[in-house]
Amino acid sequence: MDALKGFATLLLFVSAACCIYYFLLPSGNVAKTAKKLLSVFFLTCAVLPLFSLLRQDRLWEPASTSGETQTAADDAGRFAAAGEQVIKRAAARVLDAGTDVPYELIVETNIGEDMRIDIQQVTVLFARDFAERTALTARLTQALGAPVRSEVKHAAGAAEEPVEEDRNG
Repeated sequence: MDALKGFATLLLFVSAACCIYYFLLPSGNVAKTAKKLLSVFFLTCAVLPLFSLLRQDRLWEPASTSGETQTAADDAGRFAAAGEQVIKRAAARVLDAGTDVPYELIVETNIGEDMRIDIQQVTVLFARDFAERTALTARLTQALGAPVRSEVKHAAGAAEEPVEEDRNG
């Protein structure tokens, strides 16, 4: 409905502008040429949005089911990546306020049929252990409303000493 209102408004303003310009034209050969140009301009303004609408809806192309499935999968992947970035930013705000220890965030999500993001697990790998790690993990669990696991990542790459907080925890 908004598109139709926009189209009607466009035609109204274009026709008003063409009428004003038409009355301001001088007489003679210049007027004939200008009138033709005004007609072409008005028709172009009236028809161009219709072509755009047809191209957007793809009314003349047959729908490809494999292409649509691939597009839906791509959309879900982009949606999941964007959701994970939002979760990581929220977690980073809590972690940055609570510690200066370097960390790495790993977010595991599941995207449902209805494009709902379900946070399966958030894992925080800290560069070293510190006294407030358990309390910070609990704050992060409360802020995200999802299970959070924190580990200390040693130089060899092996993670040790996991601390887990559950949603109810």
